[in-house]
Amino acid sequence: MVSATSLPGFAAIIALIFTFLSVQQAHDTLRLSEQGQITDRYTNAVTNLGSDTVDVRLGGIYALQRIMTDSSRDQSTVVRVLSAFVRVHTPESAKTKGIYRSGGPPSDITAALEVLAMRDPDEDGTAFVDLHEADTRTTNFASFWRKVDRPPNLSDADLHLTDLTGSDLSGANLRGANLEQAVPYQVDFTDADLRHAKASLADFRVCDFTRADLTGAKLSRTELVRASLRNANLSGADLSFADVRDASFEGANLRNTRLSETDLTEARDLTVEQVVSAHLYRTTILPETLASNPEVQARIAELAKKK
Repeated sequence: MVSATSLPGFAAIIALIFTFLSVQQAHDTLRLSEQGQITDRYTNAVTNLGSDTVDVRLGGIYALQRIMTDSSRDQSTVVRVLSAFVRVHTPESAKTKGIYRSGGPPSDITAALEVLAMRDPDEDGTAFVDLHEADTRTTNFASFWRKVDRPPNLSDADLHLTDLTGSDLSGANLRGANLEQAVPYQVDFTDADLRHAKASLADFRVCDFTRADLTGAKLSRTELVRASLRNANLSGADLSFADVRDASFEGANLRNTRLSETDLTEARDLTVEQVVSAHLYRTTILPETLASNPEVQARIAELAKKK
Protein backbone atom coordinates (compact mmCIF):
# COMPACT_ATOMS: atom_id res chain seq x y z
CA MET A 1 0.00 0.00 0.00
CA VAL A 2 1.41 3.40 -1.02
CA SER A 3 1.28 6.00 1.75
CA ALA A 4 0.22 9.58 1.13
CA THR A 5 3.70 10.79 2.05
CA SER A 6 5.30 8.81 -0.81
CA LEU A 7 3.11 10.34 -3.53
CA PRO A 8 5.24 13.47 -3.99
CA GLY A 9 8.28 11.20 -4.54
CA PHE A 10 6.50 9.26 -7.29
CA ALA A 11 5.37 12.50 -8.86
CA ALA A 12 8.94 13.76 -8.90
CA ILE A 13 10.15 10.56 -10.55
CA ILE A 14 7.41 10.74 -13.19
CA ALA A 15 8.28 14.39 -13.81
CA LEU A 16 11.96 13.50 -14.28
CA ILE A 17 11.10 10.71 -16.72
CA PHE A 18 8.82 13.02 -18.67
CA THR A 19 11.51 15.71 -18.75
CA PHE A 20 14.12 13.22 -19.96
CA LEU A 21 11.87 11.94 -22.73
CA SER A 22 11.03 15.49 -23.78
CA VAL A 23 14.70 16.47 -23.91
CA GLN A 24 15.57 13.30 -25.84
CA GLN A 25 12.78 13.96 -28.34
CA ALA A 26 13.95 17.56 -28.75
CA HIS A 27 17.51 16.33 -29.26
CA ASP A 28 16.41 13.82 -31.90
CA THR A 29 14.34 16.47 -33.66
CA LEU A 30 17.31 18.87 -33.66
CA ARG A 31 19.64 16.15 -34.97
CA LEU A 32 17.27 15.31 -37.82
CA SER A 33 16.94 19.00 -38.61
CA GLU A 34 20.71 19.44 -38.67
CA GLN A 35 21.14 16.40 -40.92
CA GLY A 36 18.51 17.81 -43.25
CA GLN A 37 20.36 21.12 -43.37
CA ILE A 38 23.67 19.37 -44.10
CA THR A 39 22.00 17.37 -46.89
CA ASP A 40 20.70 20.60 -48.42
CA ARG A 41 24.12 22.26 -48.05
CA TYR A 42 25.81 19.24 -49.63
CA THR A 43 23.41 19.22 -52.59
CA ASN A 44 23.96 22.94 -53.19
CA ALA A 45 27.76 22.58 -52.88
CA VAL A 46 27.94 19.72 -55.39
CA THR A 47 25.68 21.65 -57.76
CA ASN A 48 28.11 24.59 -57.54
CA LEU A 49 31.02 22.34 -58.52
CA GLY A 50 29.38 21.94 -61.93
CA SER A 51 29.16 25.69 -62.54
CA ASP A 52 30.86 27.36 -65.51
CA THR A 53 32.01 30.16 -63.20
CA VAL A 54 35.20 29.62 -61.20
CA ASP A 55 33.97 31.73 -58.27
CA VAL A 56 30.90 29.54 -57.90
CA ARG A 57 33.03 26.39 -58.06
CA LEU A 58 35.29 27.81 -55.35
CA GLY A 59 32.23 28.44 -53.22
CA GLY A 60 31.18 24.82 -53.66
CA ILE A 61 34.63 23.54 -52.68
CA TYR A 62 34.80 25.59 -49.49
CA ALA A 63 31.20 24.68 -48.65
CA LEU A 64 32.20 21.01 -48.80
CA GLN A 65 35.17 21.77 -46.57
CA ARG A 66 32.83 23.31 -44.00
CA ILE A 67 30.56 20.27 -44.19
CA MET A 68 33.56 18.07 -43.33
CA THR A 69 34.22 20.27 -40.31
CA ASP A 70 30.59 20.25 -39.14
CA SER A 71 29.86 16.60 -39.87
CA SER A 72 32.73 14.09 -39.66
CA ARG A 73 30.39 11.31 -40.86
CA ASP A 74 30.20 13.06 -44.25
CA GLN A 75 33.97 13.46 -44.69
CA SER A 76 34.41 10.22 -46.63
CA THR A 77 31.83 11.37 -49.19
CA VAL A 78 33.44 14.82 -49.52
CA VAL A 79 36.89 13.27 -50.03
CA ARG A 80 35.55 11.10 -52.86
CA VAL A 81 33.69 14.02 -54.49
CA LEU A 82 36.66 16.42 -54.41
CA SER A 83 39.03 13.70 -55.62
CA ALA A 84 36.73 13.04 -58.58
CA PHE A 85 36.47 16.80 -59.23
CA VAL A 86 40.26 17.10 -59.54
CA ARG A 87 40.57 14.00 -61.74
CA VAL A 88 37.78 15.02 -64.11
CA HIS A 89 38.96 18.60 -64.50
CA THR A 90 42.70 17.85 -64.76
CA PRO A 91 43.20 14.70 -66.82
CA GLU A 92 46.86 13.82 -67.30
CA SER A 93 47.80 13.35 -70.93
CA ALA A 94 50.84 12.64 -73.05
CA LYS A 95 50.83 16.32 -73.95
CA THR A 96 51.25 17.49 -70.34
CA LYS A 97 53.29 14.58 -69.01
CA GLY A 98 56.63 15.76 -67.66
CA ILE A 99 56.27 19.30 -69.02
CA TYR A 100 56.81 22.19 -66.60
CA ARG A 101 53.90 24.58 -66.10
CA SER A 102 54.39 27.91 -64.34
CA GLY A 103 51.80 29.23 -61.92
CA GLY A 104 50.34 25.95 -60.76
CA PRO A 105 46.85 24.57 -61.47
CA PRO A 106 43.75 26.79 -61.79
CA SER A 107 42.52 28.34 -58.54
CA ASP A 108 39.60 25.96 -58.07
CA ILE A 109 41.81 22.90 -58.55
CA THR A 110 44.37 24.32 -56.12
CA ALA A 111 41.59 24.92 -53.58
CA ALA A 112 40.31 21.34 -53.93
CA LEU A 113 43.84 19.97 -53.51
CA GLU A 114 44.35 22.10 -50.42
CA VAL A 115 41.10 20.87 -48.82
CA LEU A 116 42.09 17.26 -49.55
CA ALA A 117 45.68 17.63 -48.34
CA MET A 118 44.82 19.50 -45.14
CA ARG A 119 41.84 17.45 -43.96
CA ASP A 120 42.01 15.29 -40.84
CA PRO A 121 42.60 11.79 -42.31
CA ASP A 122 41.42 10.13 -39.09
CA GLU A 123 37.86 10.94 -40.19
CA ASP A 124 38.21 9.43 -43.69
CA GLY A 125 36.56 6.13 -42.88
CA THR A 126 36.99 3.89 -45.93
CA ALA A 127 37.71 6.80 -48.27
CA PHE A 128 41.16 7.90 -49.50
CA VAL A 129 42.47 10.69 -51.70
CA ASP A 130 42.32 9.39 -55.28
CA LEU A 131 44.15 11.59 -57.79
CA HIS A 132 45.29 8.91 -60.21
CA GLU A 133 46.02 10.19 -63.73
CA ALA A 134 45.42 13.80 -62.65
CA ASP A 135 47.50 16.75 -63.87
CA THR A 136 48.69 18.53 -60.71
CA ARG A 137 51.87 20.04 -62.11
CA THR A 138 53.64 22.76 -60.10
CA THR A 139 51.23 22.58 -57.17
CA ASN A 140 52.76 24.22 -54.10
CA PHE A 141 51.52 21.75 -51.49
CA ALA A 142 54.07 23.12 -49.02
CA SER A 143 52.29 26.48 -48.96
CA PHE A 144 49.14 24.86 -47.57
CA TRP A 145 50.61 23.97 -44.20
CA ARG A 146 51.80 27.49 -43.53
CA LYS A 147 48.14 28.27 -42.73
CA VAL A 148 47.80 25.48 -40.18
CA ASP A 149 50.30 23.73 -37.93
CA ARG A 150 50.50 20.40 -39.76
CA PRO A 151 51.99 19.17 -43.04
CA PRO A 152 49.93 18.18 -46.09
CA ASN A 153 48.69 14.62 -45.64
CA LEU A 154 48.45 12.42 -48.73
CA SER A 155 49.20 9.18 -46.91
CA ASP A 156 47.78 6.14 -48.71
CA ALA A 157 46.70 8.39 -51.58
CA ASP A 158 46.34 6.93 -55.06
CA LEU A 159 48.72 8.97 -57.23
CA HIS A 160 49.59 6.41 -59.85
CA LEU A 161 50.13 7.96 -63.29
CA THR A 162 49.70 11.40 -61.70
CA ASP A 163 51.74 14.24 -63.20
CA LEU A 164 53.36 16.12 -60.28
CA THR A 165 56.06 17.83 -62.33
CA GLY A 166 57.62 20.79 -60.54
CA SER A 167 55.44 20.48 -57.42
CA ASP A 168 56.59 21.29 -53.89
CA LEU A 169 55.84 18.42 -51.52
CA SER A 170 58.52 19.25 -48.97
CA GLY A 171 57.57 17.97 -45.54
CA ALA A 172 54.46 16.24 -46.88
CA ASN A 173 53.12 12.95 -45.52
CA LEU A 174 53.05 10.48 -48.41
CA ARG A 175 53.38 7.37 -46.29
CA GLY A 176 52.05 4.34 -48.16
CA ALA A 177 51.01 6.44 -51.16
CA ASN A 178 50.75 4.78 -54.58
CA LEU A 179 53.08 6.64 -56.96
CA GLU A 180 53.53 3.85 -59.46
CA GLN A 181 54.26 5.17 -62.96
CA ALA A 182 53.73 8.70 -61.66
CA VAL A 183 55.64 11.70 -63.00
CA PRO A 184 57.03 13.55 -59.98
CA TYR A 185 59.75 15.02 -62.22
CA GLN A 186 61.74 17.83 -60.56
CA VAL A 187 59.65 17.66 -57.36
CA ASP A 188 60.84 18.90 -53.97
CA PHE A 189 60.42 16.03 -51.48
CA THR A 190 62.73 17.55 -48.87
CA ASP A 191 61.91 16.13 -45.40
CA ALA A 192 58.90 14.28 -46.84
CA ASP A 193 57.58 11.05 -45.31
CA LEU A 194 57.55 8.42 -48.07
CA ARG A 195 57.77 5.35 -45.86
CA HIS A 196 56.48 2.26 -47.66
CA ALA A 197 55.38 4.33 -50.65
CA LYS A 198 54.83 2.30 -53.83
CA ALA A 199 56.65 4.06 -56.66
CA SER A 200 57.78 1.47 -59.19
CA LEU A 201 58.43 2.92 -62.67
CA ALA A 202 57.98 6.49 -61.40
CA ASP A 203 59.90 9.38 -62.97
CA PHE A 204 61.88 10.95 -60.12
CA ARG A 205 64.46 12.68 -62.30
CA VAL A 206 65.99 15.80 -60.71
CA CYS A 207 63.90 15.34 -57.56
CA ASP A 208 65.15 16.51 -54.18
CA PHE A 209 64.82 13.84 -51.48
CA THR A 210 67.13 15.55 -49.00
CA ARG A 211 66.41 14.10 -45.52
CA ALA A 212 63.30 12.33 -46.87
CA ASP A 213 62.24 9.11 -45.16
CA LEU A 214 61.99 6.39 -47.81
CA THR A 215 62.09 3.46 -45.41
CA GLY A 216 60.69 0.36 -47.11
CA ALA A 217 59.71 2.31 -50.25
CA LYS A 218 59.20 0.36 -53.48
CA LEU A 219 61.45 2.17 -55.98
CA SER A 220 62.19 -0.60 -58.45
CA ARG A 221 62.76 0.56 -62.03
CA THR A 222 62.37 4.20 -61.04
CA GLU A 223 64.23 7.00 -62.79
CA LEU A 224 66.37 8.82 -60.24
CA VAL A 225 68.74 10.52 -62.67
CA ARG A 226 70.32 13.61 -61.03
CA ALA A 227 68.14 13.16 -57.95
CA SER A 228 69.40 14.30 -54.57
CA LEU A 229 69.21 11.59 -51.92
CA ARG A 230 71.42 13.43 -49.46
CA ASN A 231 70.84 12.24 -45.90
CA ALA A 232 67.73 10.36 -47.04
CA ASN A 233 66.68 7.21 -45.21
CA LEU A 234 66.50 4.38 -47.74
CA SER A 235 66.70 1.55 -45.23
CA GLY A 236 64.82 -1.48 -46.49
CA ALA A 237 63.88 0.28 -49.73
CA ASP A 238 63.87 -1.55 -53.07
CA LEU A 239 66.05 0.15 -55.70
CA SER A 240 66.25 -2.86 -58.01
CA PHE A 241 66.81 -1.86 -61.66
CA ALA A 242 66.60 1.85 -60.69
CA ASP A 243 68.37 4.40 -62.87
CA VAL A 244 70.57 6.36 -60.45
CA ARG A 245 72.96 8.04 -62.85
CA ASP A 246 74.41 11.22 -61.35
CA ALA A 247 72.21 10.81 -58.26
CA SER A 248 73.81 11.93 -54.99
CA PHE A 249 73.81 9.46 -52.08
CA GLU A 250 75.79 11.68 -49.75
CA GLY A 251 74.99 10.69 -46.15
CA ALA A 252 72.10 8.43 -47.23
CA ASN A 253 71.12 5.45 -45.09
CA LEU A 254 71.32 2.37 -47.34
CA ARG A 255 70.93 -0.27 -44.65
CA ASN A 256 69.36 -3.35 -46.29
CA THR A 257 68.48 -1.35 -49.40
CA ARG A 258 67.86 -3.84 -52.23
CA LEU A 259 70.19 -3.17 -55.17
CA SER A 260 69.45 -6.07 -57.50
CA GLU A 261 70.46 -5.20 -61.09
CA THR A 262 71.12 -1.62 -59.96
CA ASP A 263 73.89 0.15 -61.86
CA LEU A 264 75.74 2.42 -59.42
CA THR A 265 78.74 3.17 -61.63
CA GLU A 266 77.63 6.76 -62.25
CA ALA A 267 76.04 7.40 -58.85
CA ARG A 268 77.73 10.07 -56.74
CA ASP A 269 79.03 10.28 -53.15
CA LEU A 270 78.79 6.57 -52.32
CA THR A 271 81.03 5.23 -49.56
CA VAL A 272 82.23 1.75 -48.67
CA GLU A 273 80.22 1.92 -45.42
CA GLN A 274 76.99 2.64 -47.32
CA VAL A 275 77.53 -0.10 -49.87
CA VAL A 276 78.46 -2.70 -47.25
CA SER A 277 75.29 -1.93 -45.27
CA ALA A 278 73.09 -2.40 -48.36
CA HIS A 279 71.61 -5.66 -49.67
CA LEU A 280 74.00 -6.36 -52.50
CA TYR A 281 73.71 -8.94 -55.26
CA ARG A 282 76.17 -10.33 -57.75
CA THR A 283 74.10 -8.42 -60.29
CA THR A 284 74.70 -5.11 -58.50
CA ILE A 285 76.98 -3.02 -60.72
CA LEU A 286 79.44 -0.99 -58.65
CA PRO A 287 82.14 1.56 -59.53
CA GLU A 288 85.52 -0.14 -59.84
CA THR A 289 86.86 1.56 -56.72
CA LEU A 290 84.04 0.04 -54.65
CA ALA A 291 83.77 -3.29 -56.45
CA SER A 292 87.42 -4.05 -55.74
CA ASN A 293 87.16 -3.16 -52.06
CA PRO A 294 87.71 -6.25 -49.84
CA GLU A 295 84.87 -5.29 -47.48
CA VAL A 296 82.44 -4.98 -50.36
CA GLN A 297 83.53 -8.27 -51.89
CA ALA A 298 83.18 -9.99 -48.53
CA ARG A 299 79.68 -8.55 -48.11
CA ILE A 300 78.57 -9.82 -51.52
CA ALA A 301 79.95 -13.27 -50.76
CA GLU A 302 78.26 -13.29 -47.35
CA LEU A 303 74.85 -12.44 -48.82
CA ALA A 304 75.27 -14.99 -51.62
CA LYS A 305 75.79 -17.75 -49.05
CA LYS A 306 72.53 -16.86 -47.29
CA LYS A 307 70.48 -17.51 -50.40
